[in-house]
Amino acid sequence: MANPFNIFAGQETKHKIAALQGAEVTLKTLSIAESAEVEALVYSKGFGEDGKPIIDIPSINQAKLMRVSKALVNPKMSVKELEALGVGSMEAIDELIEIMSPKVAEGN
Repeated sequence: MANPFNIFAGQETKHKIAALQGAEVTLKTLSIAESAEVEALVYSKGFGEDGKPIIDIPSINQAKLMRVSKALVNPKMSVKELEALGVGSMEAIDELIEIMSPKVAEGN
């Protein structure tokens, strides 16, 4: 009998990215460990007295780059390669982040 959890492993999808002039990229679903590593960056500054996370824009931008780097299968790009791109590339990075974000059904 096959492992029923295999439906969550190694899922790859292809997407045409408008901000890349319609170029196609292949993304993989992040593992729980990869996702936790990205979240650790977002919450790296801790929490304020009100219990809310301290927002640190450089950490959030770094988390975006890490998430995209870990998800990109084709083309494969490291965080350093993404950091070296012009600031205009953030539109494509944000588009990729949107694709990777879980969709919540309306009314939930």
